[in-house]
Amino acid sequence: MKRLLVLAAALWPIALHAQTVTRIGSVATLDVAAWNVEQFQSRSPQMDNVVTVMQQSGVDLWALQEVTSPSVVDDLLSRLGDGWDGRVSASTNLHTAFVFRTDVIGVRAARPMFTNSDFDYAFAGRRPFVLEANVTLPDTTLQVMFVTLHMKCCGDNESWQRRRDAATAIKNRLDFLHPSDRLVVLGDFNDETGNSITFGRPSPYADFVSDPEYTFLIQDGNVGTFCGSDNECRTGSTIDNVLISSELDAAFIAGSGDRYDDLLSEITSYVFTTSDHLPVHARFTFPRSTAAEDLPGWAAPELFPVPARDRVQVLIPEPSTVLVHDALGRLAIRLDLDLPGETTLDLAGLSPGLYLVTISSRSGSVTKLLPRLR
Repeated sequence: MKRLLVLAAALWPIALHAQTVTRIGSVATLDVAAWNVEQFQSRSPQMDNVVTVMQQSGVDLWALQEVTSPSVVDDLLSRLGDGWDGRVSASTNLHTAFVFRTDVIGVRAARPMFTNSDFDYAFAGRRPFVLEANVTLPDTTLQVMFVTLHMKCCGDNESWQRRRDAATAIKNRLDFLHPSDRLVVLGDFNDETGNSITFGRPSPYADFVSDPEYTFLIQDGNVGTFCGSDNECRTGSTIDNVLISSELDAAFIAGSGDRYDDLLSEITSYVFTTSDHLPVHARFTFPRSTAAEDLPGWAAPELFPVPARDRVQVLIPEPSTVLVHDALGRLAIRLDLDLPGETTLDLAGLSPGLYLVTISSRSGSVTKLLPRLR
């Protein structure tokens, strides 16, 4: 999905006056969006247009794909000004990123979903990027796990298989390690959820589609999210999407999962100056819930030392369950702790390697990386 936008911009002279876009967010709701900003760079008018959209749309969190360099996000944040922050993945083939309003999104952790290189081929060097966050809205603070991804492109059979393998790896990880988390996956899935763009193949995301624990919010239709070189975006390829876990079903505002097609008329020559993808967005509303000071992010469980050898100390602020999984998602240790305080976790039976320690309590769940040394 790449073209030389620099050439296109030269062919479509752009007036540098301020542009106005339709606001789609609300101060009372959590508004999120996924946006593949084609080969995103620090140049005009592409950067100008992105800044305009983010400042005026009312969206609280943006998941970006095709970021050419972490420095581009630095430039974007400097243009957005106070009240914005971001995190960038360490991909080897373009970058994904989160850019968000700090009055709504409080970072608990930002990390790759997979910490080894085993899945690099399936993900085309772009492993999913995770942002664990406290979300603060009027009278409400809660935890949400956001994931952004940019899956392998193209309609050939090998690319389909790589998307399928990557989707299986994601679902296994989410099913085993995050079965009760509020989860939002935003990104360029590079395939549809009905039938695949690969002729004669089912959707590589069929396992998500058939599982009632997950819902894709953007439905395949006659008008898609990938525009190609059509400035009216009449293509039928719905390859950008938002996926949520069932824990957010009640919070999702019906009808809000859609593409941001106002940009086609409100950003001058949008497809040729900004991106060949349209953003997709969704809105959530929550009842009054847990106060911020009660969340684990404000009294977070601790592990020490890290890395560890035969033992690691676990400090918990309230009764918790501790699960230790290996890099393949297999459960290695489970502890149910009835009292807050410090507990010793015996690692002597585990092989050296990288483990995920998930500590869950009534207030939420925290996952930490634990390297086990020889």
